[in-house]
Amino acid sequence: MQRSSYGAQYAGPGGAVISLTTKPGTTAFHGGAYEFFRSQVLNANTYFNNLVGLPRAGLRYNDYGYELGGPVCIPHVTARRNTKTFFFFRQELLRLESPVYDNITNIPTAAQRQSMFSAPVCVAYNAKGQCTQSATSIQNIDPTAQAYLKDIIDQVPLPNNPNDPQGLIA
Repeated sequence: MQRSSYGAQYAGPGGAVISLTTKPGTTAFHGGAYEFFRSQVLNANTYFNNLVGLPRAGLRYNDYGYELGGPVCIPHVTARRNTKTFFFFRQELLRLESPVYDNITNIPTAAQRQSMFSAPVCVAYNAKGQCTQSATSIQNIDPTAQAYLKDIIDQVPLPNNPNDPQGLIA
C-alpha cells in the first residue's frame, strides 16, 4: 500500500494505491532467496575524508529475503496433484548499520571573519561570471552581506581542529 506522495506512474492526486501481485499455483513447491549487500569494504573513501586523513566510515547494508510457494494438501484427504488451493509466503529483512558522520564544513577562521585571507579570493566578476580581480583582503562589503555575517556567521564557533591550518574543519 502506498499513501499520500507516491510515484508519478500512478497519476492523480494524493490518496492511496494498493498494489497486489498474484502468483499462479502449481503442484510443485517453489522457492527462492536473494540478498542485496553493501559494505564499506567495497566503497572508496570520500574526497574530504582523504583530505584530512580519515578512514572510510563503516557501513553494513543487507536487504535479504526468501519466498516459498506450493500446493496446500492434507495427507490422506486431498492429493497434491488435484488440489485447487495454494499458499505463498515471502519475507524480506533489512539489516542496516550506518555510522554517525562527522560534519566536515567550511568554517571561517577569526582572520577570515575580519576579511583577511591567506590566499587570494575573487572580489570582482564580469558578466560571464569570471573572476576579474582578486585580493587577500576585502574592503567593500555589501551591507546585507555584512548584516548576515554579523548575525549568522559570528554566532558559529571558531574552527577547533589544530591539524587544519585553513580552518575548514570543525
